[in-house]
Amino acid sequence: MRNPNKPIFWTVVFALFTAAGSLNAGSLEPIDPPGPTMKTLQEIYDRQMDTHLLLDALASPSTLSDTTTVVNAGYYQATDLTIVDEDLAASNIVAGVSLFGIEGTYPGVSYAYVPRTGQTNSFAANDDGALQTGLADVGSRFTDNGNGTVTDNRTGLIWLRNARSSASAIPWTAALSAVTSLNSTGNFMGFPSEDTSNGGSHQTDWRLPNSRELLSLIDFGVAHPLALPTGHPFLGLQPTTYWTSTTMRGNTNQAYAVGTGYGGIHLRNKTSSYRVWPVRGGP
Repeated sequence: MRNPNKPIFWTVVFALFTAAGSLNAGSLEPIDPPGPTMKTLQEIYDRQMDTHLLLDALASPSTLSDTTTVVNAGYYQATDLTIVDEDLAASNIVAGVSLFGIEGTYPGVSYAYVPRTGQTNSFAANDDGALQTGLADVGSRFTDNGNGTVTDNRTGLIWLRNARSSASAIPWTAALSAVTSLNSTGNFMGFPSEDTSNGGSHQTDWRLPNSRELLSLIDFGVAHPLALPTGHPFLGLQPTTYWTSTTMRGNTNQAYAVGTGYGGIHLRNKTSSYRVWPVRGGP
């Protein structure tokens, strides 16, 4: 008996065979040049790859820091930032600063900013109290280190906390010797210095402050008896005159001294007797 579906079956097979032959013999590229709105398969593939690179970079961007210059491929297409930023050079970075692994060599300009005097009351237009020019303190001015010393957070100087109010006033050369004795014995003006900041012992680099160092403690907005910043942690200070290590250039028989009562700086004969207050540290 004749199968009625056989002609249909062979017709389908023939159609598929013909189509397969046409695919093997032809090309996926268009025969005619593409028009303005047509894209080749290669162009479509290239655009797809660009899109993947961009998505990968956005999905996991690298964090730049001074310890790494590595960024994801497709983001800068580089691991050396100098390739994409020609200005990222050592000569354009201040010396002492490391930027993305590049150490700066530019000397820059360094200013020693003058601090404010502390005066806030004005007694005439455009006077110190009105303008209050200078660098203001940020945060606490002093830190009591809990070991017999106090750090001035403005200057970095470290002062002996107890200035020993009962200690005698002495001549200038004796003041230098008293600080030398402090370094060797740990005693100051016949009393324990209370300095234990050197691993439980005393430091050995104490010195007589120069005129600018001692004057830096004066607050011109504070009245008698002590012209020091309000809330200072020092002990044993007297409203009197303290020696500095600075000698007068025009008369070497005299040295500068600072009055802690009103904040004045004076020239005194080195044979005169004044008090001593040691300091250490600083730039």
